[in-house]
Amino acid sequence: MSVPALAELETAAQIILAPPNIVTQEQRQSAEKVFLEFRKSKTPYIPCRQILETSTVDFVLFEAADLLKNAVIREWNSLQESDIMSLRQYLLQYITQKQVLPFIRDRILQVIAIIVKRASVEDFGRERTQILTEVESLVINGDLPKQVLGLNLIAILMQEYATTVKSADVGLPWEAHFKAKKQFEVTDLRRIFQFCLRIVSEIIKLDPPYNDSVTVYESDQAPALRLSALWKEVVFDTQFLPLMFSTYWKVRNQEQLAHHALSSLVQLASLNGAILNQKEGKMQYLHGYMDGFLNLITSLDLQGRESLGISNVIRKLVMFFPPSYLMQLPENMLKSFLENTTCLTCRFAESACKEETICGEDKYHMEAFDNILEAWSSLFQDVHSLPVDVVKQCSMQIFNTYLQCHLAPPHGTRINVDTEGEEIDETEDSDRTKFKDQLQTIGVFGRHILDHSLTLLARLLEERTQQLNAQLHQMQSQAMTVAESHVLDNIFEDIHWVVLVTGHVLCMDSEGETPLIPSELMAYSIQELNAGESVNEVTLKYLASIQQCNVESDLNRHQCDKVVRLTAAVLKICAVETVAAEAKLGHFMSPEVGCTLMWFLHRWSLSYLLPNETYYAEISQLFLSGFGKDTAGAEFIIRFLLAKIQSNICYFHSEPVLLQDTVNLFVSLVYRKEKGSYIVKSDGFWNLVELQSKLKPGLVPQAVKRGLFKGFVLAGAALEDVNNRAEYWKRILSPNLPGGKCENRNNRYSRIIHWHYCRFAYINELFCECAKRMLCYLSHTDSKKLYEYCLSTIQTYASCNANRTSTEIAAEENSFQDLLLVMELLTNLLAKDCVDLAPFESTTEESSVTAADVCLYGINFIMPLMTIDLLKYPALCIQYYKMITLVNEIYPQKVCQLPEELLQKLVGSVELGLTQFGPEVLMFCLDFIQVLATHIHVNGVLLFYLLRCFFFTILHYEYIKFK
Repeated sequence: MSVPALAELETAAQIILAPPNIVTQEQRQSAEKVFLEFRKSKTPYIPCRQILETSTVDFVLFEAADLLKNAVIREWNSLQESDIMSLRQYLLQYITQKQVLPFIRDRILQVIAIIVKRASVEDFGRERTQILTEVESLVINGDLPKQVLGLNLIAILMQEYATTVKSADVGLPWEAHFKAKKQFEVTDLRRIFQFCLRIVSEIIKLDPPYNDSVTVYESDQAPALRLSALWKEVVFDTQFLPLMFSTYWKVRNQEQLAHHALSSLVQLASLNGAILNQKEGKMQYLHGYMDGFLNLITSLDLQGRESLGISNVIRKLVMFFPPSYLMQLPENMLKSFLENTTCLTCRFAESACKEETICGEDKYHMEAFDNILEAWSSLFQDVHSLPVDVVKQCSMQIFNTYLQCHLAPPHGTRINVDTEGEEIDETEDSDRTKFKDQLQTIGVFGRHILDHSLTLLARLLEERTQQLNAQLHQMQSQAMTVAESHVLDNIFEDIHWVVLVTGHVLCMDSEGETPLIPSELMAYSIQELNAGESVNEVTLKYLASIQQCNVESDLNRHQCDKVVRLTAAVLKICAVETVAAEAKLGHFMSPEVGCTLMWFLHRWSLSYLLPNETYYAEISQLFLSGFGKDTAGAEFIIRFLLAKIQSNICYFHSEPVLLQDTVNLFVSLVYRKEKGSYIVKSDGFWNLVELQSKLKPGLVPQAVKRGLFKGFVLAGAALEDVNNRAEYWKRILSPNLPGGKCENRNNRYSRIIHWHYCRFAYINELFCECAKRMLCYLSHTDSKKLYEYCLSTIQTYASCNANRTSTEIAAEENSFQDLLLVMELLTNLLAKDCVDLAPFESTTEESSVTAADVCLYGINFIMPLMTIDLLKYPALCIQYYKMITLVNEIYPQKVCQLPEELLQKLVGSVELGLTQFGPEVLMFCLDFIQVLATHIHVNGVLLFYLLRCFFFTILHYEYIKFK
């Protein structure tokens, strides 16, 4: 390379790296253009050598190395073998003799690695083996910089054979890359690993073993380690596992190195594949690994950053060596593993709660706690293979610790933080969602120690209920002090967490499945009844005492069924909340606790209330008498729950989240037919109907009202008798129509205005759901009726809104919502012509009306209402163009047969969409044009003039994009 050319590159590099206040934008663009031209150089090997030898500018050196990399990849097939060999030797000699910055060195090493990889495709690794021999000699005999250089070359060589984002695109097809990778793994990877073990075994003898000059590389999250049988000699060496644990022990105080050493242990915990295809070998490896791991965790004082790696080791061990293998370990070793895992679980739980309290960015212990609970979940899948006594002891210790972490002193260790003045993040998930996985596993622990967990949870709730009662009585007579306010907050927080744990002990998640009473609880209740530990009469009396909020029920608690006692404890808190609201103390109650109570009752009622006996091989008589059909206990519980729902709507209407949970409870009570028909008979149900009819517009959110209506509809659907159902709908619907009951003129006028305002949206949503879920199953006759109803609704809406002006601020927003519903309805109707599952009709009458006809007819009505401003709403715009594209794809001939005026408007909207509304709408418009143009060309339709405007618009768009 000439001296002026090199000077030009160095000057351009200085301009690019200069601060923006020193150079102009034109100078920077000119400098960038110099390097862009430089990167296009062909056969740049001699000029790049000259740059590497003579230039002192780091940026230019890096660009030269990067150009060599790209040139080797691009021109590999045209290079002579001697030229490739010469380039590789020169680059290796260059970085050995010259001191360059790490980023330049790594790019040159990458060029060498690419050359080695490409050559290995043809010589099957012969040159790679030679390189590795040279590098091993360099590491063993060279000084420290040369040793680091050799190890860096090995690391980059492995990186090129791997399949990661750091691997270069070397111009090989995927199949060739995969073959080269496999050939490398079979021949040289094991050799590299053994060499690294040899180096590590020497280095860890030094004290201290490392200094700050060592370079480490970030690695991805450790995947499972799957090895072939060829690795047996390495892995089953008696010194291998002790060396790996010793290495971590040596470097654990150096954060960067400790991370990689611990990641290696995590991978070794997941060892699988052909190397462990024999049971004896798998047990031998598990015994050796477990021995080293137990020695490690019993000897170190665990640091925060180590917790995540240690928990991952346990999780991987349990995942790849299930209880059936763990049981074959020596008894003392298995017991030590379970006990140490329990201690770590408790420690992580305590530290995780502290992390959550201080709201720090680092969540080491929280993630570690989640990992170790996942390990316990895997253990519990085959828990019968483990020693029962040890499992119960571990479960009790973890269950108690988790509760203590979430209880205030003196019974717990929760740290109380003053949150006064802090802004509440309404977008943050609730505790029951945020800690759902944790609570599920804690619930499993609780079901393994029912005798302990049920009694403990009931006692905690009963004590907190007494304390809450005392606070409420005191507030009725005198103002609350700051100290008393903190006490009340602690009571609410305790109740919140105990009820969350209770809900996961008594019930299991049943999403997508039939809710059932857990088998452990069923068996425990039957066992207690048979042993005489619980008495039916005492249990029912205790359940009936829940509304006696001011009286402490001491009626032979030890003879009450523990499941019923715990349920009654939660119901009693609900009763206290209702009494407080009626006494005008509701503003002191915690909305979070109210939501948690409703969540519990929703979860509990799905499994326990009115249970279906056919689902169980054996069912407890205590559950049947307390919650079963046609029993006084069930009637009492249903009245209580419906009254609680009514109370929440009346007294907590300013808490939308609480109201939503309350409505979810109501819907769950009537969701099943056998429950719905039973609950309709209750007076509390009709009290809710009456309450809903008297609610003032806007008092509760619309979602809550819809939830109530959903419950009413489900309850009506549960009635099988035709006469009863007709009477039911008459009672339900008449109070909800405007003027259905006698009321004063102002109230009636307000209700009529509100009812008419919402009517179209509700009716349209109903038709949308019918079209989406029912239309494909309807006969042609019934489909035609639905078409007529839909068109009638759209026509009425269009006629009422044509040429209408409004001064309301939200007028445009309302029009957007209405038109979006219409678009969705018309799009859903089109599905009938795509999927038709209607039963065969023997009638000879052929239905000539298609969904496309209805859709196009509907477009004719709403087209005058569509404005440019409304199309600026992304959801409406996309739905409109999606709809017209779909109908055009299904029936292009019907589009061509539209009236001239409507066709021109439709084409005009497509032309507008080509340039105005973004890439997604542009794709819909191009699809529309393609289908329409194809139809016109194939069928000879004389509508070519329609395509002319598209042609010029697209040409103009491409011209602008080209410029």
